[in-house]
Amino acid sequence: MKRVNDIVIHYVANPGSSAKANRDFFDSSQSSVSAHFVVGLKGEVIQCVPLNEQSSASNDRNPDTISIEVCHPKANGKFNSKTYGALIKLTAWLCDEFGLDEEDVIRHYDITGKDCPKYYVEHPDAWEKLKKDVKKAM
Repeated sequence: MKRVNDIVIHYVANPGSSAKANRDFFDSSQSSVSAHFVVGLKGEVIQCVPLNEQSSASNDRNPDTISIEVCHPKANGKFNSKTYGALIKLTAWLCDEFGLDEEDVIRHYDITGKDCPKYYVEHPDAWEKLKKDVKKAM
């Protein structure tokens, strides 16, 4: 990757799954996708792809984005408090590292129209709060 323009937030498609299980899936021959990070239900963060390499999670924006997959406990896709807190810290750190701000944090939905991350597409007010929390953490 030559330049990072945005950080893309995704949610994993399997409620209740762990960060390690998702990382292991990305690393398997069954998967053609990857993400830079997976944030787990206990707030753990697993890096899957080096920051100077592109992941395969954000369609035509792969070459200029950092992708974060986020685990969630239920089908509604809302992140629990430990996951949310870890995501905010990670995203704020990435913004600092790449000279970005909270407006450079986008949803997969903003690229493709896909319902991802589901809860934060269905609740735009929660998405705006997430971006404000990233700003506060920077």
